Amino acid sequence: MSLIVFSLVGCAATDPIQVERERQSAIVKQVLAQTPDWVDHPPHDFENFYAVGTAADQDWNVADYTAKAVAYGRLCMQATGSVSQKTNVDKKEIDRKLWESTDIVLKTQCQNININEVEVIETKHVAEGHKIRAFILVELPRSSIRKH
Repeated sequence: MSLIVFSLVGCAATDPIQVERERQSAIVKQVLAQTPDWVDHPPHDFENFYAVGTAADQDWNVADYTAKAVAYGRLCMQATGSVSQKTNVDKKEIDRKLWESTDIVLKTQCQNININEVEVIETKHVAEGHKIRAFILVELPRSSIRKH
């Protein structure tokens, strides 16, 4: 009887790092399954520019703000062909502690776009583990591009 119990306990022991990796993989698959179609296939027409931004954070507003900043940078690239955008990513993964930190600094400058004319067309939020993933689709009328 004690041999059977010992065998079952031995089977239950699992590598915690592998368990965490599998959990993270399941989260990514869940987020991908809930990703809106417009992320991969944004609208296209001759009257507007469209761009998608996405970001994840524990704070809803930070996720939205960062996703918008990414989308605005993409709009600027489409509308003017250039953008001054600086991104610093400092990612630290420590497997023993299963801890990760990402710091992103975005500064986007686009001379010919009035940001007030950018409209958020769609927004979707998805739970991503202990974070919120924001997907944001923005639109800018082509007529609003300032000519020099």
